[in-house]
Amino acid sequence: MTFLQILTASVVVALLWVVTESIRRLFFHPLSHIPGPRLAALTWWYEFYYDVVLPGKYIFKIQELHREYGALSFSGFELAGARIRS
Repeated sequence: MTFLQILTASVVVALLWVVTESIRRLFFHPLSHIPGPRLAALTWWYEFYYDVVLPGKYIFKIQELHREYGALSFSGFELAGARIRS
């Protein structure tokens, strides 16, 4: 096998893994029925963006999302719940 064939096969396998993991997290994960932003359910980058790119804004974004959705699912592994009093 040439280097190009190995590289192509590696890229195809990586893309297949990303697609299957995304489908699993969105539709078959035990927390998939919990509402929330789909991007946040797929990846940690959602939290990274609000913590690093917009420093310190993640907590405010979570509060905003709690008002909109109630309990939330983040990154496929986290469940955030809160009571928002008006």
